[in-house]
Amino acid sequence: MQRQDLGQFLYDDAWGRLAPEMRHVMLLMSRTGDVIDQYIIQLCCRVANVSVAAASEAIEESKGIGTVTKIQGILQVAFNPEFSNYCAERTELLDGKTVPSQEDVSWIQKRYREFVADASAQVRDRNTRAFLVPSARAAWKSFQDGYIDQAFEHYEAACTEDPDNGYLYDRFAYALFSQRRHDAALEKAKRATVLLTDEPEPWFTRGMIEARLGRASDAVKDLDRAESLGKPKHLCELQRAYAYVYSDRKDIESARECVERALRLAPRDRFLDKFASEATAFKNRWLRD
Repeated sequence: MQRQDLGQFLYDDAWGRLAPEMRHVMLLMSRTGDVIDQYIIQLCCRVANVSVAAASEAIEESKGIGTVTKIQGILQVAFNPEFSNYCAERTELLDGKTVPSQEDVSWIQKRYREFVADASAQVRDRNTRAFLVPSARAAWKSFQDGYIDQAFEHYEAACTEDPDNGYLYDRFAYALFSQRRHDAALEKAKRATVLLTDEPEPWFTRGMIEARLGRASDAVKDLDRAESLGKPKHLCELQRAYAYVYSDRKDIESARECVERALRLAPRDRFLDKFASEATAFKNRWLRD
């Protein structure tokens, strides 16, 4: 009984030192099990409007609550069983509301089940090296299914888990580009070129984004580099054409020359129809006499 009373006292003391928002996070996490992985932590922190870094720091500072570890770069929290019992029936009054609500707990559980299913999906992408961690695979699946904002959340988590994977940053950049989020896309593309200096694809992606932002000189320079590293010339020529027409000082004649070269150089393969269709659409929009 003395040991039990001492444990209660220590938990009461640790609990009293936590901010109300942090208690909310702990209660949400405790409702999901004794061992909580990074994505559950992110979901709980989002509901409670607390940063993941602040939550993990609070656990580490509150001796006896649990442990925070990283396994292959992925955050994991393991609560002590006694602390889980301490939290089991506990609630808090926060801004006039009793937390955690069953609706929030159910939402976290549902989103986590979806994440697990997405993370186990087979990735069919031209560069599977980008999708090595579960969050990256979940990002790919969510994007394919049309859950764009959810996909970008997973991509951000993946970049935290796999921060030196240039292929991941390149595919993230391309996904942002496809949704016309060009400024954010360029940030990720720049990181990809830092990590993969001698790979053509990140430079091509970066040049393509710079072209849409009207940064013609930067785009042409990076597309030239992509070509020198092995990216097919006809693809680079078409993207240079975009750089010339999106520039504040449009250069229609240079764009026309790029498109004509691109069409001449395009190989007669299974991708020809798709490429010719894009080039023709470009001409119809920008190069009408």
